[in-house]
Amino acid sequence: MLPFFTMKIHRAIAAFHACASLAFAAQPPKPNLVVILADDAGYADFGFQGGGIRVIVGFVVAGGNKNLLIRGVGPALTQFGVGGALANPLLGVYSGGTVLLTNDNWTVGSGPAVAQAASAVGAFALPSGSRDAALLLTLAPASYTAQVAGVRDTTGGALVEIDDVP
Repeated sequence: MLPFFTMKIHRAIAAFHACASLAFAAQPPKPNLVVILADDAGYADFGFQGGGIRVIVGFVVAGGNKNLLIRGVGPALTQFGVGGALANPLLGVYSGGTVLLTNDNWTVGSGPAVAQAASAVGAFALPSGSRDAALLLTLAPASYTAQVAGVRDTTGGALVEIDDVP
């Protein structure tokens, strides 16, 4: 016979599993995109960039080509009260060691298309002319990384987003 305390723990675990299975059963289908967070410093402060530290977000595209919006947000975070935001993020998308595409300022190049894609996926708008970075691209099934660093090794906090664009 199990001690009373152990029985309560087993009941709590069973209740948690029952609730979790109900919650996950009601979820809509997810896109075929797997995101793995890591950084090259070997610890979990993946929100801090610069000074030679890069934030590396690994992801896998599966089930066919995907149109993705990838953003490296720094300056726009200040509108949400985030202090110490990275003033000028540089975003790069890599396949292995090969750079596929980079962006320094989101409005340079495909700014209107990036703004439209952000609206379509429900992402907050980036201020016009901000130094946030964003890329709109189509990737084939494979594994990739999105890397954010501060331009000229500047430091600060940033947000890396990867959205599946319909």
